[in-house]
Amino acid sequence: MDDVNQRQASPHAQPPPSSQPPPINPEPSPYNYGKRGWIKWGLIYLAIAIIIYGGIYYFFLSKQGLKPYSNAYPTIASSPTPTLYETGNWKTYASNKIMFKYPPNFIVEEREKDFFVIVPKGVTPAPQQGISIDTRFLDKNIDYLKAIEKTQKELINSKRQEIDGGVKISGTLGPGFGEGLLATTAILSYGPGHGNIAVTVGSADLTVGLSTFDQIVSSVEPIIQEISWEEAKRLLQSCQVKGLFQAHSKYVEFILFDSTLKSTTESRLDEVMSLAEQASLNCGFYIPTAIE
Repeated sequence: MDDVNQRQASPHAQPPPSSQPPPINPEPSPYNYGKRGWIKWGLIYLAIAIIIYGGIYYFFLSKQGLKPYSNAYPTIASSPTPTLYETGNWKTYASNKIMFKYPPNFIVEEREKDFFVIVPKGVTPAPQQGISIDTRFLDKNIDYLKAIEKTQKELINSKRQEIDGGVKISGTLGPGFGEGLLATTAILSYGPGHGNIAVTVGSADLTVGLSTFDQIVSSVEPIIQEISWEEAKRLLQSCQVKGLFQAHSKYVEFILFDSTLKSTTESRLDEVMSLAEQASLNCGFYIPTAIE
């Protein structure tokens, strides 16, 4: 009994062995990744999949003759303005004042004397449709600069562009007939030596195409009839000449009161100036003259 009590009181007494077995450390396994291992291998698999599918996608596009989509806003190529070669089959219209070209699927109507409208064939156009060419030289067209000024006042938010032989003005029609329509008018100088009166080419319906309009404008040319020097003197003496232009080469252009143009070569330099001065006295009005 004393021996038992002595063992229980001993400070170095060992506790009785546990009935549970000690923990066993698991064997290392190639599939035992842990959390970080799964992330690492997941990224590797994802990269491989992207490479494989990207290669298949590019191969498919190459077989179809396509290119990978790389621009959300592709540039749209603008239609080129027709060249003279492309308008080689256009028709030519001539009056006693001007000549111009127009597309073969259009017709020219002379709605008033010296006022022409170009419209598509087989179409009954509204009054504001088509392209008009005005050679009446009335109202604003009696003065080239005034024609420009008045046209700009008729249009709202007008824009002016210099072109060969004149200007082109675009804008919106103001109050009145055709209010709110987009309109474009080309004002071309006309007269001796490209004088100070105006031919106007206008349209409030550019469904025919702005390039077609521009090409018609560029084709407008004055008709200048060549006459003898003796005939030129007769026109001056009979008070039919409204104005004239003289070049250093003795070349002379006349505009008559019917707005037709004539040209001649004077016999000696400045002879036409003396004849014009004498005609102004005899006819009772001043004949404007211009010198190169």
